[in-house]
Amino acid sequence: MKNTFDSMMKEEASFQEKVNEMLPCITQLNKETEDQKTKLERVMKQCSKLVREIRSAKKSKDETQDERDIKVRELRDFNKSINKMLAQAVDEHPELNIPLQMYFQQFGLQIPTGTSTPGSSRSSSSRSSVLSVRSTSSRVSTSSLPSRVNVVELGLPMASPPSTASSARSSKASSRGSTQRSSK
Repeated sequence: MKNTFDSMMKEEASFQEKVNEMLPCITQLNKETEDQKTKLERVMKQCSKLVREIRSAKKSKDETQDERDIKVRELRDFNKSINKMLAQAVDEHPELNIPLQMYFQQFGLQIPTGTSTPGSSRSSSSRSSVLSVRSTSSRVSTSSLPSRVNVVELGLPMASPPSTASSARSSKASSRGSTQRSSK
């Protein structure tokens, strides 16, 4: 009993030592997080100011086509990351495959499989940027685009999108043959 008590005291001392070593790191990370928050707020204010200037220059009160393009890109990136996480979850926990397939089939969608290679996503991103730049002069009207959006509610806790540039982006879901859950 005494040996067990002594070993537990040694373990507690080693854990306490590890905690004491981690405290400065945690403090530093918290400080860096606060610095990043202030920088993010500053950038968000600057972006909203620039958006107002652009809208006033174009004499438009609604969001511009460029803003919509940016939101669509952000949603596609968010959608890709969600699909990647779902594919990893199914790979790690095969028992999730059947319920996810059921949810996706209800909406006529295919469950995301595998992960894309890093090179292909980079080339796809650069290709879409080039196409976006080329198409700025000849825009397709949004009324000709399909208005049907498939949203699959999985009942999972929702993490916030990588960047919260606008509340509208977080409340709208857009997908191109795949799935995304809109946050509320």
